[in-house]
Amino acid sequence: MVRILRKPLLLACLLLSGLFSWTGFQAIGKSAYHLAAGRALPIRILDTAVGIQKKYVKICSCQILELKSNNRLHKNIALFAEKSNGRNLVSDMRRVTRVLEKEKIHMQSLFYDKLTVVNAFTESTDCHTLYVRLKKKNKYLILYDILDADIRK
Repeated sequence: MVRILRKPLLLACLLLSGLFSWTGFQAIGKSAYHLAAGRALPIRILDTAVGIQKKYVKICSCQILELKSNNRLHKNIALFAEKSNGRNLVSDMRRVTRVLEKEKIHMQSLFYDKLTVVNAFTESTDCHTLYVRLKKKNKYLILYDILDADIRK
């Protein structure tokens, strides 16, 4: 690299890395100021955080269950599974459903004699928000678990 360009390029890289470490990426999408040759020049930084945020939308699947054992009947039990949205929405929804089915098989084999699905649905939101919304509609709803479909194989 030419010696003339090496020093200004290094200075610009250090200045930009210092800017991002100082602001904590809060300046993304806003005008930042770059001091060059003693004067402030406005620089428009590309808004890449919005693209990242849209890519990682959560998918939540919920099943409302009725569980029956030898001596107890549990109604309005909510079982949730959550996955970060990847490239293929259909395969992500299949994965979330598969995690729910595995957990239901586990519950039925160890704890309950009869397991009935009362209601099932899938939405593109996180499970905590969905649970709060469902709890407002039905105050007797009981949260069993929120399963993470990203780590379960």
